[in-house]
Amino acid sequence: MRNCLISTSLLCVLLSFIRVSSAQELLVGIQVNSALEHSSQRQKFWKSSQAADTINLPFFDDFSYTQVYPDPFKWSDNHVFINTTYPVLPVSLGVATFDILDSAGVLYQQAGTQVFLADVLTSQPVDLDLSVSDSIYLSFFYQAKGLGDAPERGDSLVVEFFSPSADMWTRVWSKPGEPLHPFRQVMIPVTDPIFLETGFRFRFKNYGSFSRNVFNPGAVGNSDHWHIDYVFLDKNRSYSDTIVRDVTYVQPLRSLLNTYESLPWEHFLIGRLTEMGSKLPQTYRNNDAIVRNVSRSFLVRDLGNGQIVRSFSGGAENLSPGQLREYSPDLAYTFASAATDSASFEVKAFLTTDAFDKKENDTVVYIQRFSNYYSYDDGSAENGYGISGQGAANASLAVRFRAFRSDTLRAVNIFFNRSLNEASRKEFFLTIWNDNNGKPGEIMYQQQNVRPEYTEGLNRFYTYLLDSAFVTPLIFYVGWEQVTSDFLNVGFDVNRNSRPHIFYNLDGEWKNTSFEGSIMIRPVVSNQPLLVGIPQSPSLMHLQLYPNPTRGILYTDLDPDLINQGFKLSVFNIRGSQVMNAELHQPFIDLSHLPDGIYLIRLSGPGSFIYSNKVILSR
Repeated sequence: MRNCLISTSLLCVLLSFIRVSSAQELLVGIQVNSALEHSSQRQKFWKSSQAADTINLPFFDDFSYTQVYPDPFKWSDNHVFINTTYPVLPVSLGVATFDILDSAGVLYQQAGTQVFLADVLTSQPVDLDLSVSDSIYLSFFYQAKGLGDAPERGDSLVVEFFSPSADMWTRVWSKPGEPLHPFRQVMIPVTDPIFLETGFRFRFKNYGSFSRNVFNPGAVGNSDHWHIDYVFLDKNRSYSDTIVRDVTYVQPLRSLLNTYESLPWEHFLIGRLTEMGSKLPQTYRNNDAIVRNVSRSFLVRDLGNGQIVRSFSGGAENLSPGQLREYSPDLAYTFASAATDSASFEVKAFLTTDAFDKKENDTVVYIQRFSNYYSYDDGSAENGYGISGQGAANASLAVRFRAFRSDTLRAVNIFFNRSLNEASRKEFFLTIWNDNNGKPGEIMYQQQNVRPEYTEGLNRFYTYLLDSAFVTPLIFYVGWEQVTSDFLNVGFDVNRNSRPHIFYNLDGEWKNTSFEGSIMIRPVVSNQPLLVGIPQSPSLMHLQLYPNPTRGILYTDLDPDLINQGFKLSVFNIRGSQVMNAELHQPFIDLSHLPDGIYLIRLSGPGSFIYSNKVILSR
């Protein structure tokens, strides 16, 4: 387990801001980004494979790839977080997020209430041996806060240029902290001759700090979010060259279920007529200044056997300049599979646009999983939730689940965020309630002397096995009773809103939470006993393949102990034809024999271990 090591002096500074407060709900930034935490294999890759050649113009990156680090062939460091969960309607799907967590996903050692230098994103050397008359501009889009924390006025986002001959960085643009706003474009001319050299670089930096109103060390977390998108450096441009000639997806696909992100397969088979969504919602935008024609296509693939089980066209339409399109075609499909205990489906939507468009952002993929648990969350924690303050020692939190049949509840999966010096690792009572007219009723089960635990891995939940399994009613509630006033810091997903199902109790009265999102608690049901030490919801949903785009070799962060465990590798081209089928015997995938293009990588293995994602091959 990785500990967040913060200096004693920092702790003293934080404790100086402690104040007495009445019990209340709190939503704070995360202390550890688990999608970045296990970076040892990636760090080795970065040291050995950073691009050595100088990049020629144009330089472009819209971060429309699946790995959590920036493309090493374009960027020389990996401090920022590449993601689709933090921004609000970016220019294209995927952004680079700046915060106060380092490349391993933990708080910077120098983090404190005073402003400090945090993330840096530095370009590889660029051949800029040109003249001022070549009219070179760097442009990008940025957004403060997004779905994270708004940077304060003392915080800032900065752009600097590097002169190889002078061996000097120069600040050319900066923006102080500000509230949430739509993505804004910045145009920076490169006119000083000291930058017009081979080996020119540019970099983004953010300066951040802890909030000064922190009164609970367990609630100290990530803050001061900035997001950048569509970075473009080229010659023969002008200040008015602001048009993005691209039609792009701007939001990822979400679960196609009406209520849950996921639920047990056997339960879904009973309730699919009511739980299965009838639409396939997606969001894309014409960023161009002219009308653009767009064709839409969709498919659903059963990942258990690799077969396409639904494929249809969404037709074509004209999009007006700048038009944001929220399109929800009729799905006319209910997931069906020969699987008996679990199932997974790949849902893919892709656009056909003009040839000059960037093709990397024209496809979105979602994996719909059915295992042995109920889930409202998507597996990513953007915040931490808890109840803290004077009187919170008697507080309770409960999440309502409506099952489609009675079943045996055997465990509860909970995702806890790590906290400052493990301040949130306080005992609580794991509690199950029955229903009383739409709110938690009597306690059916309680396990005492439980405390937050953390599981090594990417967004992995800790499994609390129940002392004794019992049959649940159709409506039940899962949560905790506190025995201290400390902030427990459970994961909170802001991308799926299950607020009507979340209740808290401070003084004997149950109330709905005031926050929109999902508490990361998952009840596990099974007819068979669960084995200690075995993952209770096995999947490869957070496996990383890098670099993406790739020049031919894809590295994986698959646990070495899982190599040679019978994983099957399948590769499909953009038309859905299988172009590669093999067993995985090493922690990398060689695609060098395939032509450049967009491919779907699918890994399947023992039990329900299934992974599927898009990869771009570009030499």
